Amino acid sequence: MLELIEISHFNGRRKGDSIMSGGIITLLTDFGGRDGYAGIMKGMLLSCDPELKVVDLTHEVEPFAVTSAAYILYSAWDFFPEGTVFCVVVDPGVGSSRGIVLASVKERTVIAPDNGVISLLHRMYPGLEVFSLKSNHPALPKGASATFHGRDIFAPAAALLASGMGEELKGEAVKPVISESFNIHDDSGRQILHSRIIHIDRFGNSISAIHSGDLKGGLKDGRSFVRLKIGSRVVTEMTRTYTEAEAGIPVCLFGSSNFLEMAVRQGSAAQLLGISIGDEISLYYR
Repeated sequence: MLELIEISHFNGRRKGDSIMSGGIITLLTDFGGRDGYAGIMKGMLLSCDPELKVVDLTHEVEPFAVTSAAYILYSAWDFFPEGTVFCVVVDPGVGSSRGIVLASVKERTVIAPDNGVISLLHRMYPGLEVFSLKSNHPALPKGASATFHGRDIFAPAAALLASGMGEELKGEAVKPVISESFNIHDDSGRQILHSRIIHIDRFGNSISAIHSGDLKGGLKDGRSFVRLKIGSRVVTEMTRTYTEAEAGIPVCLFGSSNFLEMAVRQGSAAQLLGISIGDEISLYYR
């Protein structure tokens, strides 16, 4: 049975040697809204500190879709205030020997399973510092269940992080698990970039791991774009906005986070082209 600690032992955020309450925690999970798991996590957070500001980044990540969660995490990072704690629970390996990591950059911190979900942060922010969670810290609850670490470990630890106890919770510096889905293979001799689809949003826009910075000179004006292949399917048009596309014709463009995506104006590129997360793509450029 879970043994909760005295809430007052860590209630509040530290500033210097003082304690202040009311930090910001975002929740990013694949729990959905049907079963109550997300609500229970929020209940645990508020039990730790009733003044916490808890933001639901999303609970609608497709079940076990680690690459989608990694993309959403990176996309949100810069748009929350400094001091924000991102709590990610997309955790197919819950109860196994997988680790839990704390990663910090740009005055923000994430606590997440060590399963590749911080891969895109790691790629885009070379200064990212990653540590294991000191899971035996006396301020953390004892007796965590084997199947609901979101409630029993991640939420209490996130509350502690928001209270300013980041240094106390850091274990050893670690090399995190990095998903190969975010690798870019540059066949520069043939002017081809090979990548994968990492996320499909609710509109069916199919987002790849290719960032605008991966191409010298960029492609935003379309002058250097030749075509994009995904299996036997080919996209030959590139636009700046969705509205520039002809209805029903798939196009490529750089989305709001500057990753190359396939889209259909007022339609679903994923449905039209039969795209799934993890599909390999090849971008031909000149």
